[in-house]
Amino acid sequence: MTTESTAMSFYDNPEAVVALDWLPGERGFALIGAGALALAERLFGSGLAIGMAAHRPWKPGAPQALVIPVTPERIEIRISDREPWASMLAGHLAELTEPASFGRRLAQAISRLEAWHESDTESGSGPEELAAELLRLRRLAPSRESGQAIGDAVEALDDGLPVDVVAAALYRALGQKTAG
Repeated sequence: MTTESTAMSFYDNPEAVVALDWLPGERGFALIGAGALALAERLFGSGLAIGMAAHRPWKPGAPQALVIPVTPERIEIRISDREPWASMLAGHLAELTEPASFGRRLAQAISRLEAWHESDTESGSGPEELAAELLRLRRLAPSRESGQAIGDAVEALDDGLPVDVVAAALYRALGQKTAG
């Protein structure tokens, strides 16, 4: 790893660490450590073959990334040097490696929802902002059930259903966050 490396725990396993290592002289990263292939497949889709480079989409409208699984513990990713793509991809990879972020952000969303419910003031753009955050969280959901529960919450929010219905779906997502 270089001085620009960032080591992050992967999911809830402290032994599975992925280092985001900037490739020297290139716009790209190396995912290094246990769980590197799983992280790459989570972002770029399954079917990555060791030793086979593949151009893969990672965000609608963004240029495809060149994903090179060198070994299951080392995945190299190259991206266009036009900003903001490299920075956005680095941020997205960091989000995917931090499961505590998912639970923390979901708990914050629940707190915001409950605060609006208890407030006497108009919520303004709050529901739209919350829906956007929930859609981002849904993409990061660590289980299918958790993602579905977040989707149910967004739908309830969009339909103008009572806050209790939205909150129940979010609490269900929080409880399912580590389910397989």
